[in-house]
Amino acid sequence: MSILCFLPPYFESIYILLALVGDVNFAAGSFYDVQLDEQQSDAISVTGQANVSGATLRIQAAPGAYPLEKEYEILTAEKGIKGTFANITSDLVFRTPRLRQNEHSAVLAVPRNEIPFEQLADNQNQKNVAKILDKQEMLTDLKHPLSWLNEDSAHTAFDNLSGAVQASVHSILLANSHIIREVVTTAMHRRKAADNHQSVWGNLLASKSSLKGDNKTEGVDHRTHGLVIGSDIKLGDNWHVGIAGAVGQTFFNTDQASSAGVIDNYNLALYGGSHLGALAARFGGAYAFHDLNLDRRIVFPGFSETVKSNYNAGTMQFWGELSYAIPTNAALFEPFFGLAHVSKRVA
Repeated sequence: MSILCFLPPYFESIYILLALVGDVNFAAGSFYDVQLDEQQSDAISVTGQANVSGATLRIQAAPGAYPLEKEYEILTAEKGIKGTFANITSDLVFRTPRLRQNEHSAVLAVPRNEIPFEQLADNQNQKNVAKILDKQEMLTDLKHPLSWLNEDSAHTAFDNLSGAVQASVHSILLANSHIIREVVTTAMHRRKAADNHQSVWGNLLASKSSLKGDNKTEGVDHRTHGLVIGSDIKLGDNWHVGIAGAVGQTFFNTDQASSAGVIDNYNLALYGGSHLGALAARFGGAYAFHDLNLDRRIVFPGFSETVKSNYNAGTMQFWGELSYAIPTNAALFEPFFGLAHVSKRVA
């Protein structure tokens, strides 16, 4: 029997043991495609002779939790094997197939090669993770399944391990800093028309937004709800100062749903303003304490684990604006110029 092109993997997840009576001859330029996983592989067994001279052996390894030392008998011939495969290929990056051939059988092993994990990393976060993996000798449970991944799967695994979502979470803190600032500033705008000496106000918070990811961070969706209560008093004819407090929660999850968590937010703000005719000045400062709880799923073929983290952070901000009121018969226009400075601290 002559084989021009033998392709068992027409049927995914089905491993083929092809038993033939007589000889088998692989023509020059033909392919013997072998699928394998943690337990088994495709194989050919013949009662005659097997001639493999000039053929190419192509290995298709399914990702998974492979035994540390696993070999596969992929070809047996009762009357012997003639020649050797011209080439052996696979899509694995960190492992190189090796064929041990004797008179009657060919046994495949796929040992770890010398390519470091860092060589495949394509951004700084992945490189940081890969460097640690390359240096550590005791992370067998993690490094072993990683070594069986192809290029695309390895990039995904490095992203999961890098914890890039942490940067996205910190971006949420900065992005949400506008909420307390805008609520307090809105209260100061309302105060402009109030004649009473003291006012007490409250506001419910509700916000929903998304942050786009890039090759260094994960995209994340987040929503915030809470309550703000404030009070201010008049000082003289034109000034007023006040204090406000807010409590709330922010829920977030990444685009790939690999990470999710909640942030408890506690805000304290001091603010003030003054009016001189149509000209108005408003300013304030706020500090927010954040209690972050994050569940991060690290999942790739052969490995699955959920990492929980809890830590604190704080954001401090100062802002101010100048505006000029222009009344018309149809509406009141109030162009303004404002600045805000926000800083973040992670404990």
